[in-house]
Amino acid sequence: MDYNTPTDATKRYVNAFVVTIGMDENYRRLYSEAKFLGRVTIEDDD
Repeated sequence: MDYNTPTDATKRYVNAFVVTIGMDENYRRLYSEAKFLGRVTIEDDD
C-alpha cells in the first residue's frame, strides 16, 4: 500500500500517542516510551 496516495480522498486517519517528559535531579531530560492511545477515522461529508 502506498501511504502517500490516499485511496479515498474523503477520509483522514489520526493516530494518538502520549509521551511523558521530565527532568532528573541533574536537569537531564527524561522521556517515557510512546504509548499508543488509539486511532480515529475522520470522514469529509462534502
